[in-house]
Amino acid sequence: MTVQVSVVMPAHNAEDYVTAAVQSALGQTLREIEVILVDDASTDSTVPAARLAADGDPRLIVIQCAINGGPSVARNIGIERAKGSWIALLDADDTFAPARLEAMLRLVEASGSDLLADNLSVASGPDVSDGEAALPQKFMSKPGRITAAEFVAWDRPANGLRSVGFMKPLMRTEFLRAHSLLYDPRFRNAEDFHFYVRCLLLGAKLHVTPHAWYQYVYRSDSQSRGLEAQYPEQLIRSNEDLEQFAIDCDDKAALTKLRERGKEIRNWIPYVSFVTLLRHRQMVEALQQFFRLPSWPYALKQLFRAGLRRLS
Repeated sequence: MTVQVSVVMPAHNAEDYVTAAVQSALGQTLREIEVILVDDASTDSTVPAARLAADGDPRLIVIQCAINGGPSVARNIGIERAKGSWIALLDADDTFAPARLEAMLRLVEASGSDLLADNLSVASGPDVSDGEAALPQKFMSKPGRITAAEFVAWDRPANGLRSVGFMKPLMRTEFLRAHSLLYDPRFRNAEDFHFYVRCLLLGAKLHVTPHAWYQYVYRSDSQSRGLEAQYPEQLIRSNEDLEQFAIDCDDKAALTKLRERGKEIRNWIPYVSFVTLLRHRQMVEALQQFFRLPSWPYALKQLFRAGLRRLS
């Protein structure tokens, strides 16, 4: 069978979610696919649950890692193993709408994209099918090609799930291999954003659609989410790495936006520490942290925005 799309699914201790993920991938209306589940040294029943969900379907390929390397390493293993003309990323706690891959293939054929991204439907569990679209509609409705500078401008740590780095595009395998593109194993935080920006700086054609065919199940204990508190310095390091990459690629517009993003990250990290202290009602420590913040206007602006979100 010719494989049109390889679905790459990193998984770590996802036994409660992986059944829905595997079934949504194997249940696609597009049948010419393979599903590569890379088990990142799980200590639970992720692998047996995935195999049970596949019910003997030979299109499920399971690769088990002896050591936990993080989502970047797991995705690289899947990408290198992929036989499909296209690669689709699927986290083990998320799901695809039944016709997602078929619909996206039609769009990439019409647009000539190297990367094509749909919106994310945010849900609290795999059985929730009607979540709110996460990514900004203004961005996801943009016609034509998205530049590296435009992409960077829409990804800010303070945006949370509305940052476009959370997207899960369909990616042309030929483009990735022509440029030897893999995830940077140094990063467990914002690794997707780092990878996509490198693709764009190397000339990848990115198009988007406002349709939300990817259901994003939010859970704080996922290996690929909620990592800002554990690896905040990686946001700075990865952004600096991309700044140098933009210089090497002579993309001045992207470099400008990356420098703006880097400045915001340096304000955002201490601000998060301040807000965490507030939430734990450690008022003395919070006040001390507030006076150590590099930018009070930035902190006040974020507090005001948070208040508006609560009211709405």
